[in-house]
Amino acid sequence: GPAADWYALGELIVEILKGSVRLGQRSLRELVAAKLETVVTEPPLPGPIAAETPTWTRLWSLGWALLARRPEDRPAGPEILARLGDVPEEADFAEPPELIGREAELATLREAFTRAQRGAASVVLLEGPSGIGKSAILQHFFTEVRAEHGGIALVARSSERESIPHKAVDAIVDALAVLIAERPGLGDGLSVRGMDAAGRLFPALRSALSASADLSALLNPVEERRLGFQAIGDLLASVRRRQPLVLGLDDLQWADVDSMQLVEALLARTPAIGLVIVGTLRTGAAARGDAVKRLDSALAGLPGVASWRLTVEPLPEATTRALATAVLGTQSPALLDRVVRESSGSPFYTLELARFVHRAHGELPEVALDAVIGERLARLTDADRRLLRAVALGSGRLSRRVAVRASALGDSSRKVLTRLRAEALVRTSGAGVQLVLETCHDRIREVAVGQLREDERTVLHRAIATELAREPAA
Repeated sequence: GPAADWYALGELIVEILKGSVRLGQRSLRELVAAKLETVVTEPPLPGPIAAETPTWTRLWSLGWALLARRPEDRPAGPEILARLGDVPEEADFAEPPELIGREAELATLREAFTRAQRGAASVVLLEGPSGIGKSAILQHFFTEVRAEHGGIALVARSSERESIPHKAVDAIVDALAVLIAERPGLGDGLSVRGMDAAGRLFPALRSALSASADLSALLNPVEERRLGFQAIGDLLASVRRRQPLVLGLDDLQWADVDSMQLVEALLARTPAIGLVIVGTLRTGAAARGDAVKRLDSALAGLPGVASWRLTVEPLPEATTRALATAVLGTQSPALLDRVVRESSGSPFYTLELARFVHRAHGELPEVALDAVIGERLARLTDADRRLLRAVALGSGRLSRRVAVRASALGDSSRKVLTRLRAEALVRTSGAGVQLVLETCHDRIREVAVGQLREDERTVLHRAIATELAREPAA
């Protein structure tokens, strides 16, 4: 588990700074015995290293703390960040578990995954109001697919503020382009016309497939779309032959019809791609828009595709209490009662109220959710707020490079991002130059954007547009 991982990190830190193996060369039996019997005490840091910088001293102490014999004595996430100076210790509070409850929804998702492993396509739609935990269920399931099955999970999120073609699947195709670059042979066997059509539909695929951008080669729009969609399906089928594959379509209430046409083409393929598509959508009129209607119609006409539409209900009282207790502890049952009562089973509202109570030293005035989030954002440093606002104004999703440059953060960006992640305001996906920042919830994005004056919004929009224009794929 995590405690063993932290122990291994401790061994690595000490070995690097010491310049030699901590317990020397021994047989496996002798090594295990030594680890069980030796009392771990922190020796002085080697002189030449200690003289260089205080950072090495902090890292040395952390390494030895991670070697504590009892797992419960080893520091974990927030404490490690605090020891390294990335997160102020006074901002720490208990980290909530990744997911509490939702066994029924996860069971359905696992059933869909099992079916897909037999070669059939499956679709699961999670519907419910904002803050009920739809995206959390999706993220938990995808983490499970990666960790337990070695699968590939590609996620895209639609935004109300975006008007680009295929916006509901654009991030998935971007990630697919990265996979092609990382895995030679993934695009073997595609027709030249198919590659060119896919590259014109999705510019991110153009360089990955060495596709032509020559507009004189355009076919009629219907044939162009058919060939492009077929090429993307061939690429996903190639990925699926190597590993399990799941696709996530978050916030489908803002999706476009073009994206649903691609989804329909993927589901209608013969032979089928054995993949799972998981979509989330808000309850309400927006969820009955043209894109969702198109998807519903497609599913009704594809009897070979198993589909489920699940209504994500509020958490039961006992589960809500367990979630609030994970953050606040059990010192004040009366306060826990209020948090449970006022959150009405919404996981997002429960966590926001619990964090508010933590910072208000046990007080919970009568306030609305937006005010609770606004109070939390007001406590951020100027740099933290600038990065969060850039991500929020960028439709809640921006590459790290664009967000950092638009925020004019410079060298402080790593610590700013660490703090925003620790505060559960921003999450990340991808790695390296492909690292993408997203607001953890649409409500956070809405409040952050709402705090901007019109002139601030204009300036930040211009900065984001400028940085997007500098990107290679622009």
